[in-house]
Amino acid sequence: MTDRITGADREHVPFAVWEELRESLRASPDHLIARADELVTAAEPDPNAIYRFVRDEIVTYPAGTTWFSDLREQMRWGVRGTLRGGAGTPREKAELLADLYRRAGWDAGVLFGAGLADPDPETKRLLWRPLDRRFEPALDDETVEDWQRRVGQSPEDLPAVDVIDEDGRESRRLGAEVYGLLPTEELRPSDFRWGRRGALPMVRVVVDGVERYADLFTLDASFGEIHQSVGSLRESPETAETLPVEVTLSAATADSPEDPFDLVSGSWSADDLVGRQLLVQTLPGVDPFERPAVRFSDVGTFVPALTLQAVDLDAERMAELSAVGDAVSRAGDRLRVESDGSVSRNGLPLLSPTVRPESADVAEIGAVTDSGRFPEVRLDVDVRDDDGNPVEGLPATAFEVRDEREAVGVTLVANRVAPRVLILSDTSGSMPYEYRGEGMETLVETLRSRILDEYPNAQISHKLTKSNLWTSLGEAAGSDANLIVYATDGHVRDELTPPIETALRDGPPAVMLSVFDDLSDENLQEMANATGGVLEPASDHQSAEGAIMRYLENLVPELPTYTLTFGSAAGPGAWGTRRVTVRVAGSDAEGTSSYIVPESPAVPNHLAGLYLTVAVGDREVTRTLAGYDPALHADDAVTREMLDEVAGALFGSRCLAFEAAAAPLSVWLDDVLTAKLSTAELDAALQAEDPEAVSDRLDAGFMFVPPELSLLLGPLPDAVTDRSVTFQDGLRVVLYQERPVFGERHVVKQADLLPLAGFATAAADPLEGYRITLEKTARLAVVESELFETSTRSLLAGRRLEEFSEVYDTLRGAEDDVLAAQWYEMIRRRDEYRGDYNFVPADGRPMAFWNVDPTTGELLGVLADGSGGGRQEERIREAIREVDRVMAFYRALMAVSAGAGAAVPGAFALGVVSLYGQTLVRLYGAASLTIAAMDANQLDEDVQQSIVYFACSVARATVLKALGWFAGALSNILSIGGATPLGCSG
Repeated sequence: MTDRITGADREHVPFAVWEELRESLRASPDHLIARADELVTAAEPDPNAIYRFVRDEIVTYPAGTTWFSDLREQMRWGVRGTLRGGAGTPREKAELLADLYRRAGWDAGVLFGAGLADPDPETKRLLWRPLDRRFEPALDDETVEDWQRRVGQSPEDLPAVDVIDEDGRESRRLGAEVYGLLPTEELRPSDFRWGRRGALPMVRVVVDGVERYADLFTLDASFGEIHQSVGSLRESPETAETLPVEVTLSAATADSPEDPFDLVSGSWSADDLVGRQLLVQTLPGVDPFERPAVRFSDVGTFVPALTLQAVDLDAERMAELSAVGDAVSRAGDRLRVESDGSVSRNGLPLLSPTVRPESADVAEIGAVTDSGRFPEVRLDVDVRDDDGNPVEGLPATAFEVRDEREAVGVTLVANRVAPRVLILSDTSGSMPYEYRGEGMETLVETLRSRILDEYPNAQISHKLTKSNLWTSLGEAAGSDANLIVYATDGHVRDELTPPIETALRDGPPAVMLSVFDDLSDENLQEMANATGGVLEPASDHQSAEGAIMRYLENLVPELPTYTLTFGSAAGPGAWGTRRVTVRVAGSDAEGTSSYIVPESPAVPNHLAGLYLTVAVGDREVTRTLAGYDPALHADDAVTREMLDEVAGALFGSRCLAFEAAAAPLSVWLDDVLTAKLSTAELDAALQAEDPEAVSDRLDAGFMFVPPELSLLLGPLPDAVTDRSVTFQDGLRVVLYQERPVFGERHVVKQADLLPLAGFATAAADPLEGYRITLEKTARLAVVESELFETSTRSLLAGRRLEEFSEVYDTLRGAEDDVLAAQWYEMIRRRDEYRGDYNFVPADGRPMAFWNVDPTTGELLGVLADGSGGGRQEERIREAIREVDRVMAFYRALMAVSAGAGAAVPGAFALGVVSLYGQTLVRLYGAASLTIAAMDANQLDEDVQQSIVYFACSVARATVLKALGWFAGALSNILSIGGATPLGCSG
């Protein structure tokens, strides 16, 4: 490998070569953005040349799915998206032309005139105009050889190039197979209304003081010609907003998996997002790039963010188009910094900027541990001054906690003496009137008032339960409550299990209210005993209130000042008793406690499900990113594996990529290079061994564009022919994810083609248009099968397929109810697949199917998790749980990436590295106080700082045939580097 900065003038390699490569791409005929820039910035712009460019190089899409034009304001993705993808509605083409004229320095606007004189044949001629959009960068063999020489490579280093779907043959083959499954005699495809006549736009431009007209849609028209009277032209109506887009990241906890709550949500227009990416992030409260010895379990707080990444915008504008939510803990607590600097937890005060307790006042520390939900350990800490009074209000950063002498990070749950009462109420039909519906609500409100009058800092919550009393009590023991109240008739429909017994033994006491005054009820007495609580008669509200207030009177003086949680430092297979020590910074006092690693721990009440909802126009889809799936797991209990999956997802990365019509290859490669060039200054700082400059550049951040997106968002084969045009009514959206799997030896990479594009084909014969749409959209399934080990195409290859309803009936008839129920949940519970044609394996296995839109023929391959895409697992050198240190994990992960030719660490984001620094500053903003208050990490400050290593390869050798001979050279030129933090090791 060559030195990174070489030659007499210290050429910065490979960045100097990348810049030259980008310039060559911008000279390619298919780079419409560069061509438009050249036209409008010419010394003497030519209005006729600009007119011909828009008329001939921008494909015309119908304004509606079944008609050409009469929605004069119809816009889908706007001017920028129309130019980027080379396609748009009539109004978008006209607005693009007017915009280019204005950029060239002329006054221009859009008018409306009469529609086509003979709509049927003229509309077909306008829409059925195939283009030869060639990818021909301005380079030759000599130029490529020069680049290779400068980066230290030889022509022999070129990798072999595989071709995906050459000439569209695989797409046609797959489309024909699925089409053969359809009941063609029953199909009722949408009928394109060719004869519908509607008003069409044209552009008025003033050149050299002369008003000229540009008619883009009258056949054989030339610039300046107008085939109707000027007086008949009308001012255009205001353009409609481009398609609205809403994105929401939500989560659910283990005790309420069916009740997700929003973490962060944002709204955009299609024009904001086309050709750009939204990074769906959960930014950790502890930055492992600053603390490389931090463990996964030390990170307990995350800031959810939807961060716009755009190679064509500056950091300030990206920040304006990004969204951030309140910080959230692993337990699902929402943490907010108010305008006065105070911090609230779930809407209740936690820290105040006006109250600053002195840690020097601490004279005595007591500690009690609860390991019932191991590996999470709950730590109750009692902090007193010399007079025996509690010292309240300290943040998490004040505590130093060690588990068997190893420092652990802690998360603050409470920092003052106050009762936290969780009231459970049985909703079974046998409960008396006083404890049902409004009667129970009256009791709760009365208790709330009485408790707050006596204890102003108290927290009171209420939760309804079924007759699974043991399960509900066990879940309540995992909450932050220090007293449980349970109003029930004692009719139990579940059993006490070892994990529940462990949770109850170490959890808070429970006041069991027998609503029938039956103190001989063995079940209720056993529950009271298991929690260290009491059983009280409570046939009326007055009895219940008295029992609870009496219990609080004795409980509150014994409550600890603080409740903290931490992840045990015990490794896999640990057992026995472990010692915990607690200190407060600035004080000599120390508290000690111990806990036993339980054989059957309960499931912690952590985040159990992570979900992403994306809506474009009137289409909406929700995906389960990790953990509990409301459709697949509706009747299942939350498992520890689900929690581990969510924990891995919090440290993973998610990228939503948006496109209008597919961007030409040169445009996409331009984006990739621009993103890679954003690391140039950081690389130079590393070469100069300038720590301050390195820190500054890391703060400034850089970008990353996942290479798989080029193919997943690539063009359909022959979308425009002289007999049809296949177009989209929405946005193409791909969700790309990479996440570690805790406890396993791999990282999951997954792509999901969200069904939001709405592909359709305008052809003379509706049935032929339906078939064409199916064959064209089969390209996406073919690409998935080439990019990922697991895909719908690979799973269903060679299997007999039938329509879902037939297979479902067969499975039910064979009494295979479990498999039948799984299929029912997979298809019938998901709105986006209900009512479509769904072709599944005849024997019900594997869980994958083809989904076909009944009116358009759009094809989507669906995997077992309900996603439309592909998936693969890449091994890392050590089990993630064993790697333990976050930075160690990332180094191992990047070694996998380098070997697979995958991506850079921004793809495995803790968020910070794939975020522009200024954007990060704005997004964290007030949330920084929340992080400091809730997450504390007392690790060795002398641990040597480390800089993340890049895996430089930008794309797989598998590319579309359009790359031709250029592909092999491109792969190596983009991935070249040296043995430095920003270099490739080979």
